[in-house]
Amino acid sequence: MDPVAHEWAGLAVRLSDDDHYLVVVAGARAGGRRVLAVRRHGGVQQIVAEAEIGPGSVRLTISARGQDYRLGYAVGDVDEQDLVTVDGRILDPAAAGAFVGVWLGLYATSNGRPTTTVADVSWFDYSPRPSGDVR
Repeated sequence: MDPVAHEWAGLAVRLSDDDHYLVVVAGARAGGRRVLAVRRHGGVQQIVAEAEIGPGSVRLTISARGQDYRLGYAVGDVDEQDLVTVDGRILDPAAAGAFVGVWLGLYATSNGRPTTTVADVSWFDYSPRPSGDVR
């Protein structure tokens, strides 16, 4: 994937269209790529963290412990890095009056603009961790 700034592909932890977190690969405004952590709460979207990244395959992660969600990434063979830890209380179904809980999955958007970019996903894995295990 060689995206432009408005093209995003990655992972979402989602309660609704108005309340979710994303960790995505996006184009950089001056070329290249970056990883973004995006918070959407009450329909208002905000980039809460970002990091410029180089070439190579990208691994994105979301880890939950209690109400905290840790969003991370790794490029190529480099060890995983934390991008940000966010407050998951905005994803509480009881507080939002939601019927179902939070779901996790793949995410891609061109933010309403036409695109021909393709995001290749090699694998997706969900792994419950033992209680007390942070990663």
